[in-house]
Amino acid sequence: MENNGLPHGKAMKMGPQNGLQFLPTVQESLVEQDVWAQLSEFYVRSAHVIPWRTRGSREHLEFIDPAIESWLGLPEKNWYLQGFWSDRVHPEDREAFLAFTRGEALETGLHLHRYRMLTQENEAIWIQEVSCVRPISPAERLICGMFIDVSREQELTEEVLRISNFERERLGQDLHDDFCQNLAGIACLSKRLEQNLQKDSPANAEFAKEITDQINEAVNRVRALSHSLSPLQLEDGELVECLENLVRETEQRSGVICSPSLDPTVQVDSPDTRLHLFRLCQEAIRNAVSHGKASQVSLCLVRQDHSLCKLTIQDNGRGFPDRPTSHEGLGIRLMKHRCRQFGGNLTLRNSAQGGAIVECVFSNP
Repeated sequence: MENNGLPHGKAMKMGPQNGLQFLPTVQESLVEQDVWAQLSEFYVRSAHVIPWRTRGSREHLEFIDPAIESWLGLPEKNWYLQGFWSDRVHPEDREAFLAFTRGEALETGLHLHRYRMLTQENEAIWIQEVSCVRPISPAERLICGMFIDVSREQELTEEVLRISNFERERLGQDLHDDFCQNLAGIACLSKRLEQNLQKDSPANAEFAKEITDQINEAVNRVRALSHSLSPLQLEDGELVECLENLVRETEQRSGVICSPSLDPTVQVDSPDTRLHLFRLCQEAIRNAVSHGKASQVSLCLVRQDHSLCKLTIQDNGRGFPDRPTSHEGLGIRLMKHRCRQFGGNLTLRNSAQGGAIVECVFSNP
């Protein structure tokens, strides 16, 4: 594996002990060799990158870097046992992980999936799995991949999201408690002006009435915006109720026909997961209306089995571009990012009848 970004033509290749090693393309001296060896050792200690390989089924590994044992405390030989890998996935992420490994992860191409792995002491470590699938015969495929430790990145990301969510909720409360009250007060004054003008100046009274109606409409819009920024029901676990409100507010604001099909028995215990799912729906609907120019949107939340749920947002708009662009839009990146936070498997595709489909499968025992 070459990396032209390294200084002075240094290359990065698979190391024999742990993940990736830095090696000089031109070894100028024994001293430099020793320097690069120390940097390599520091790198692999600081950033765990564990390569693995298999053919056909992901249930039977042909090779995994022995450093997996020192990293997770799990014997290297155990990784060659059928089912061991999936058994070490965190229980809350396991069903989504299995759905990914039995479906998308077997398709030709590059795949990314993030989930938690349990160490020997049952400590949860966030893993970014990167794998590449290539057919080597009509009946056989080669799968090469890496485990990358993203625990620190995950912690920082979650902290950023917590701050972002806090600011959104504070803004929503400020809009509701302050701005809405001020507008409501102005509407009351305008109403009194309208009443005072009724006898002496009916025409001006009609203008005052128009002002009152416009202010009341602004109050309603700001109140709806504050609720979308700070959905209070999510604190009490009412995801379905919040999604129903989201559908109603979308219809009122945009005129788009929204059809909800939400299973009331789906209860998501994790407050963070509830918030991510709600924001994911917000973003998918916003994309459908703003970018897809959809006139109809359907929102469906169902339980697939005892431990898996599926959230689907489908529209009749333009759909996703036929040719992937070099840079995904911010909305799509945000949806993928949110899905990774709770181990969900996100699929984006176009419908055969036209329009886009956003589908998230997640564990919810």
